Amino acid sequence: MWYFQVKLNEVLFKVQVVLKNLLSLYRPSAKAILKHPFFWSREKQLAFFQVTIKKRHFYALAFYIRLKKAENRIVFSGRK
Repeated sequence: MWYFQVKLNEVLFKVQVVLKNLLSLYRPSAKAILKHPFFWSREKQLAFFQVTIKKRHFYALAFYIRLKKAENRIVFSGRK
């Protein structure tokens, strides 16, 4: 039940943001509104998240490699 409440809150927040932007003094065009992530297809949302996750994984892996190299320099520096 908690999961559905979180999802509902998430959707309501997104709707609130879209409506707030629509009702502001600046009225975006329909073309601009349709570019908002709320109106993306499920496939486009999935593709966006896959790219984002791959980038985060790449940066996390690069950080891990740099960390391991630094550990090796500290641990084995002159102690072999």
